[in-house]
Amino acid sequence: MEKLKFTKYIDEAIQKEIDDARIAGAQIALYKLGDESGKINEFYRKCYGYADKENKKETKEDTIYRLFSMTKLITSVAVMILYERGKIDLLMPLSHYLPEFKDMMVLDENGERPAKSQITVQQVMNMTAGLVYPDMSFKAGVKMQEAYDNVLYANWKSGKEMNTEEVVKLIAKQPLEFEPGERWRYSTCADVAGRLVEVASGMKFSEFLKKEIFIPLGMKDTDFYVPKEKQDRFSVMYDYDWEKMQLKVAGDNFLGLGDYLNPPKFESGGAGLVTTVDDYAKFACMLANMGEYGTNGERILSSNTVDFMTTNALTDEQKKYFCWEQLKGYGYANFFRTLEDNVAGCTNATHDFGWDGYMGDYVSIDAVSGVVILYMQQKFGGCDNSLIRRIRNIVYGGIDEIEKIV
Repeated sequence: MEKLKFTKYIDEAIQKEIDDARIAGAQIALYKLGDESGKINEFYRKCYGYADKENKKETKEDTIYRLFSMTKLITSVAVMILYERGKIDLLMPLSHYLPEFKDMMVLDENGERPAKSQITVQQVMNMTAGLVYPDMSFKAGVKMQEAYDNVLYANWKSGKEMNTEEVVKLIAKQPLEFEPGERWRYSTCADVAGRLVEVASGMKFSEFLKKEIFIPLGMKDTDFYVPKEKQDRFSVMYDYDWEKMQLKVAGDNFLGLGDYLNPPKFESGGAGLVTTVDDYAKFACMLANMGEYGTNGERILSSNTVDFMTTNALTDEQKKYFCWEQLKGYGYANFFRTLEDNVAGCTNATHDFGWDGYMGDYVSIDAVSGVVILYMQQKFGGCDNSLIRRIRNIVYGGIDEIEKIV
């Protein structure tokens, strides 16, 4: 394929991150749906730097990455598969499936009080349930942090790892930050959704994902752990040492996820999966093709469902709390950001849905132009928001060139 002129600007942007020691390595891949139904064209791919800087292991195309929050998109598709089969009703109370969520408490300035209404499944999928992540900056977050520290992490350290059901029941015992449906708050909702899949399907979460998504799409390196024979391909996880102004190897067990080297008992629907670029690209391209992947027509979801699940579901009031810098111009639904106003977002993309992860992984899916952007790195705190905006704008700045060549 003829080299695309704009890709040199992507290389310059990512290489500068490595040269400035902000990341150890990265990988980017760009895809475009072809005119032939289901055909996927990979029109650019490049690896940068190291997957393991200390041992001089370069980033390769088959490097395995922790997905962290990009796991949520796969969990969303799992829920929607069951939604299409009548096994999950989004408007039903969550307690219909998970009774431990029936009598929730809300923590406000006066202490804990009973919630006025029950959490619905739809509120879980839209992060408006009132659930929280561990966070020391507000009261309900502190309660969740204490629960994780004193129960989840303590059990893990003592060799008594909790399973998915036990972790979700622990979450259910903690107070909500606000009344269900009142606001948006990034939270443990996707972990709850993973358990919901287990109850609605009668299968272990990992088994359901393999049967319904990974095997049909040929995602052979995606799982909740990296088996021994693949561990030499597993990227090191880095953090930034602000005192020494350099990268350092990060510790394991973030959010109770362990070291990913053995099958975990807790299969986190919010952050637990590992994958490769090739694997996740199959998943993303399936969504870009409105639920169908490959020339053999492997359909995971209907086009109607993909359209529904990637259309903003937040009210104007809820959107006031959906205010991260990188989310300007976006709405949210079913664990996906979804572009509504490209002017507000200062992006030349006109259609985009996807999400990113705490290690810096990022996916942009455009079901109109058929373009998919997939970027992987492994550093705590996510990637530079400016870098992602620049990569996206470089790609869409070259959209006419892409249309001519790809």
